[in-house]
Amino acid sequence: MTKTIICYLAAMCWSYFAEQVLAEVAIRTESSPLSVSSQEYQARIEADGCLTNLRIGGHEFLAPGVSISRGSYFFSGGPLQLSSIEQAADNIVTASNETAAIRYGFDDAGMTWQLTNKSDNAIVFFMVLSKDVNAAFNHEGQAFMLPVNESWTEVTLVEGDSLLKIHGCDKLWGPWQGPHQVCQVSLEPHEEKTITLSVGEVTPELREQIRAITPKLSESKLQVFSPREHQVFQRSSAAKGMIFLNGHTTTHADAIRFRITGSSIEGPLSGKWQTLPLAPETSSFSGTLPLAAGGWYALNVQALKEGEVLAESTVEPFGVGEVFVGAGQSNSTNCGEICTQQTSGMVASFSGTAWQLANDPQPGVADRSQGGSFWPAFGDAMYARFGVPIGVAATGYGGTSVNQWQPDGDLFPWMMTRMYQLGPRGFRALLWHQGESDVEMPSEEYYDKLRHIILSSRTDVGGYVPWFVAQASYHNPEKPSFKSVRSAQARLWKEGIALEGPDTDTLTGDRRDLGGAGIHFSPKGLSEHGRMWADLVGDYIDSELEIDTGNGSSATATAWPEADALFHRDPSWLGGDDAYSLDLGDGRVAWFFGDSFVAPTLQGERRSTTMVRNSVGIQTGYEPTSAEFEAYWQEANDKPQSFIADEGEEFFWPGGSLLLDGKILMLMMRARNANRKMAFETTGWGAVLIDNIQKNPDQWKIRKVDAPPNRFDVLVGSATLIKDGEYVFAYSVASESHDVYLVRWRLAKAAQGDLSAPEWWTGSENGWVDQKKLDSLPAPVIKSGQTEFTVHFSPNLNRYVQVQFSGFPLAPIGLRTARSLTGPWTELEEFCSPEEMQPGKNQPPDAERMLYAAKAHPELASDGLAMTYCSNTFDIKHLIGSLDLYFPRFLQVKFSQSKAP
Repeated sequence: MTKTIICYLAAMCWSYFAEQVLAEVAIRTESSPLSVSSQEYQARIEADGCLTNLRIGGHEFLAPGVSISRGSYFFSGGPLQLSSIEQAADNIVTASNETAAIRYGFDDAGMTWQLTNKSDNAIVFFMVLSKDVNAAFNHEGQAFMLPVNESWTEVTLVEGDSLLKIHGCDKLWGPWQGPHQVCQVSLEPHEEKTITLSVGEVTPELREQIRAITPKLSESKLQVFSPREHQVFQRSSAAKGMIFLNGHTTTHADAIRFRITGSSIEGPLSGKWQTLPLAPETSSFSGTLPLAAGGWYALNVQALKEGEVLAESTVEPFGVGEVFVGAGQSNSTNCGEICTQQTSGMVASFSGTAWQLANDPQPGVADRSQGGSFWPAFGDAMYARFGVPIGVAATGYGGTSVNQWQPDGDLFPWMMTRMYQLGPRGFRALLWHQGESDVEMPSEEYYDKLRHIILSSRTDVGGYVPWFVAQASYHNPEKPSFKSVRSAQARLWKEGIALEGPDTDTLTGDRRDLGGAGIHFSPKGLSEHGRMWADLVGDYIDSELEIDTGNGSSATATAWPEADALFHRDPSWLGGDDAYSLDLGDGRVAWFFGDSFVAPTLQGERRSTTMVRNSVGIQTGYEPTSAEFEAYWQEANDKPQSFIADEGEEFFWPGGSLLLDGKILMLMMRARNANRKMAFETTGWGAVLIDNIQKNPDQWKIRKVDAPPNRFDVLVGSATLIKDGEYVFAYSVASESHDVYLVRWRLAKAAQGDLSAPEWWTGSENGWVDQKKLDSLPAPVIKSGQTEFTVHFSPNLNRYVQVQFSGFPLAPIGLRTARSLTGPWTELEEFCSPEEMQPGKNQPPDAERMLYAAKAHPELASDGLAMTYCSNTFDIKHLIGSLDLYFPRFLQVKFSQSKAP
């Protein structure tokens, strides 16, 4: 029988457990709901289901509280909270949520953890190790000093005279957040894995192996683990970034102070002394603090006792600037003709374990190549442009196909490890140079496979990662380019999956090795290759830094009356609102309208029309000033009817729509009339799946699909539908507050019309939660939205852009931007006051005027971003009598510092 005791730390349990405790086990009141104790180890499971602490022989092996670390935890966009905790047996505890589950089994000398990924996405499980874990043995018994980056399935970790043996991990990598190693287990969708942990003491034989590889200890009584020499922290704005400061002292200090000296881009730092909190139980210190962009800097840290300096340490140089990860095949690694060097002294490389000046060969590449690279030239050009230190982390492998970079291979985890180490906000972008090995691959296949890599990297790292994709297919002077790969790479740019990288197929002649006959680059080619990257990436950073100061007040809008004529080209349709558009391909654009005036019996007279609750239009040609337009609705008993049929007193107004597997999925607001002037009330949401869309709408096949109601009075999909990766996302609006929530479905399910299992975004801690498990309305992704708006991805801004009116009934149009669909979104910035708001333009007057339904239409050909809005009135007589009202009105939006989105 096991001697492990598991104790719920709740008052009602004490009297029961007091009689069960064995003499060698001590139970004490703590903040944790569960403590585990055996003769060999002690562990703690917190309220989020994470095993946060593991003490073996008095030594703590885990590191909770370091950045986002929970000691051991599942990660998917952030640490997962497994708040459903149960004691299944005397020595078994389970913890779960809708995404993942873990079964902890405890015995005297170890544990067995069964990990389950319950979701449709890949997730990872991390164990963040204490900084005092300093040595490891692989499965062959070979000793290593930490940090290491190795794909070991079995590892023995050593701290002091205690050891922890882990079987079933995928890799051990570090350093992370200063000195910490991370044990990682990757789980594919619905995969289960088991890891076993055994505890013990370090034998004399093991101790001797460790002693043989242990470097001579310095006499320093104060160690700084972060920053490291030549480390570059990614800036978060043009002027500053966040740095992580972490260290340890062997003195009996009661205070830690530090100062940073050097010159930023805005001038010399003050060099004032500042304090850091000191944890007396571990004699460690850490903190995250803002620092001006620039460098190189020097950090001086002192350990004090009653004001007297006991020890000090200095780290230099380090800086705050721009950091990049590289991946791909040989021309992203060290396969150039000769090694090159950075000349500015301001470019550093990260190997995964250490930082150094970025002289070739670059450290950290998977192929361990030893030649030249474009990275020194790239870094020098970037420093010359921005005046901040540049950091690079190359991970590529020569001669590889896109097949070898798939998430289930070895190279994808190698690349992702570098991203994990830097963190999702610890680098600016990933630069991808690959394609030469795939010139025989069909274009569609290459596109699909590289797209999968890109989207998987974003899912795994838990945020949006900008990818630049180069055009790379060159083989030799006789075969300088291959259309199949190039078109796939360009398609990724066009569809907003990736950003445009350089066309290195143009680097021919003496820019190639072997006298121009080779596939790799000569010194001249390496230099030009680096500058080409710097030009494109530099332009991107300029736009990023401008946007980071706000939404970019450079957005301006002008009326586009020539395009307004589009909706007047069908005399049988005399106006409608909503005006969502959807690109059907081949020059056809579908328009979905709300209340519409149709079928006039007197030409051009609204008073002779019938108002239907929704209608459809087909635009033929992407240029609205010259395109054709024809409207459609249903007929019954020779009378016009809504295109999407009413249901008794309830009717439907269109919301977001998407093209899925040759069908249209459209979500809708369900509404009915209210007993007030031109008033209505919403009663829920609906959805339809429309087939046969290659024909005219009068031949479309419409199927209403089940739309599960929610108890939060949120109109699901009333705003926008977006397809991203393997999911369909719906921006959904609360009827009363107009706060905006994000709901999603699996793409494959949505394409079949199965919307029965919506998931709601609840924030980074809990992620996506099944609607059935929602106890309350989560925090909105946008505060104070509107019932109707659009969200689209702008490749040039590298942002999602949301457009809406800032108020109702008469207010300017504004926009927000975000890197991710889940946000965070910038504050709404007003950029356009339609001409109806200008003095002397209002007929009818302000008291009766209303402006609403601002929408972006990026599929339309326009000198800028095409937008529409509805100009309406509360005065029914003006509405019926004026054809200047109630037709969608066009705007063209321009961004002065970048191309239109």
